[in-house]
Amino acid sequence: HQSLQVRQADKDEEDFVSISLKLIGMNYTGLKKYDSSKKYFDAGLAMCRRFGDKSGEAIILTNYASMFSYQKDYDKAVEYALNAKSIWDEVDPNFETALENTGALGSYYLQMAKITDTQKIVSVKPLSLTKNGLLQSAKKYLEEATQKSKVQNNHSIYTSALASLAETNAMLGDYKNA
Repeated sequence: HQSLQVRQADKDEEDFVSISLKLIGMNYTGLKKYDSSKKYFDAGLAMCRRFGDKSGEAIILTNYASMFSYQKDYDKAVEYALNAKSIWDEVDPNFETALENTGALGSYYLQMAKITDTQKIVSVKPLSLTKNGLLQSAKKYLEEATQKSKVQNNHSIYTSALASLAETNAMLGDYKNA
């Protein structure tokens, strides 16, 4: 918290305060102190919006999605990841965090499909999806993350998205591409 206090005291450092808030929020997520995470993410998000920092906003929304996935609240994870993706697509769809977000979005849909009965309809803002619909959404985002990370030569994101894509294809009965 000391770096936050230093940056808040220095008017030339105001634009970096949101970075400190985001990092503190991420640390609290790692500690599973989600109320504290939310407090710092909210403050960082407000600053990014006030300064018009779209990339910072997308990063914090991506971190929110991750926080919700740790809590197994995949509806919220998808909601925040979709909001982040719409910003990433506008500002820099090939940025590393944008690729991570896209792959994670596919993984959130996959996780929802794993815990959903075949006929049950799941409400995921703004859609209502069956298990198959969740898998199709997972496939869409995982294919995008796989393709873009391969072009960017980002092996970490590529292998993670590819593994989830193989699992998604297997669940869809597409064993050739699994």
